[in-house]
Amino acid sequence: MNINVLRFSDYEVLNHMENVLLVIEDYIVQFEENGFTPPLIPPF
Repeated sequence: MNINVLRFSDYEVLNHMENVLLVIEDYIVQFEENGFTPPLIPPF
């Protein structure tokens, strides 16, 4: 079983909410396009 976690710092969430939401949305789109196979996400 694979578990993928999207991590954001408190600073990002509090000060860059739009970017955080875009990353989450992009992840969901890629997830669905890949037949529910999680995309490769580079570490931050």
